[in-house]
Amino acid sequence: MENKTLFDREITEGVLSIACGRFASFKEPLCLAGGNCNIVGIDITGEEKFWTVLGGNAICMALGFIDIDNIDALFVGTDDFTIRVYKDEEPFLEINENTKIVIIVPLQDDYFCYGLETGTVGLYKGKEKKWFQKEKGYCITMELRDFRGEDTVEILIGMSTGKIILFDSNTGREYFNFYVEITQPYSIIDFCVNIDEYNIKLSIKDLNQEKYIIKNNE
Repeated sequence: MENKTLFDREITEGVLSIACGRFASFKEPLCLAGGNCNIVGIDITGEEKFWTVLGGNAICMALGFIDIDNIDALFVGTDDFTIRVYKDEEPFLEINENTKIVIIVPLQDDYFCYGLETGTVGLYKGKEKKWFQKEKGYCITMELRDFRGEDTVEILIGMSTGKIILFDSNTGREYFNFYVEITQPYSIIDFCVNIDEYNIKLSIKDLNQEKYIIKNNE
């Protein structure tokens, strides 16, 4: 398939976060752009198909499921300390936190993970907070997978301090943590799991595009 630009459109309110995929009852995927107190949804032709207003700026967004209706919902974290979940123009769910939400990742069966700018990371089931942990710095990246090969989902979190933590998604129990010594903010761009030896290998890249390979053994 040839790479090409499908559309080029200016968002006058600015863009702070983007989520792309199927959303709500729309038949075609949308590019959802979160900006200054609103969200705009654009189809592959560049036509606006969705718009809604927010109480704050859309710092982070993600698509996922929130209940058993199998409708793709949009999870939004804003700087007015609120998590909102949309299935149309009005929020299906609203949760108030005590500071800015910087990351949000849907899990399954109404569960979703979140991170705050003060370093708190945790898990919700619907509006019920199941657990949370307070860390130094703030969460930059969050991956959900069965890292330990036991048919359960764990949460791998990367903090701005360079700390990498693996949590049990159900209880918040910490399995292990270690630090990556880098001077720039980073993101986990790739990883693989060797279950037999319980190795987690992370490829980490900072703003200078330097790669780090981390190997953790239990």
